[in-house]
Amino acid sequence: MKKLILELEKSEVESDVAQATAYTGAKSASGAGAAEIFGRVATVDGDSCVVERFVRDACAVVAERLKEFVVSVNYAGPVVRLELSLSDAYDESMLPAARSSFRSFLAASATDRWMRLAYAEKAAEWEQEAVRQLAALERNLYHRRRPRRRSACAGVADAE
Repeated sequence: MKKLILELEKSEVESDVAQATAYTGAKSASGAGAAEIFGRVATVDGDSCVVERFVRDACAVVAERLKEFVVSVNYAGPVVRLELSLSDAYDESMLPAARSSFRSFLAASATDRWMRLAYAEKAAEWEQEAVRQLAALERNLYHRRRPRRRSACAGVADAE
């Protein structure tokens, strides 16, 4: 079995959430209430405890969904760490995509939860993105290298 470790700083995910909420607030705001909408939607430093809880909850969702692969999970400290055991045939060239989907899921899920509080009109979009990213991560873990046959010519050359 191959071990795959997905590890990232919670602060990276919180930064992604901050960017997403600021962008959503800025793009959704127009006219007289623009500043009010932006101020309500964009996260600030004081919201970090809430966002961190949403990230921890997202980690728990990943661990539950991928439980057949999970060896260990730790999201109590500043680093999120998920250790997975995969088939020996897992194609390691897919590792960057797995890491990206993992990070994107955590950010989208936390953003969805934030939007439910701050701007419910946009929550469904973020929920769909989170579902899409989690499905991409799960699909990635089932990806296998194509089997390769030994060339018939190789056997002939050895016999001579």
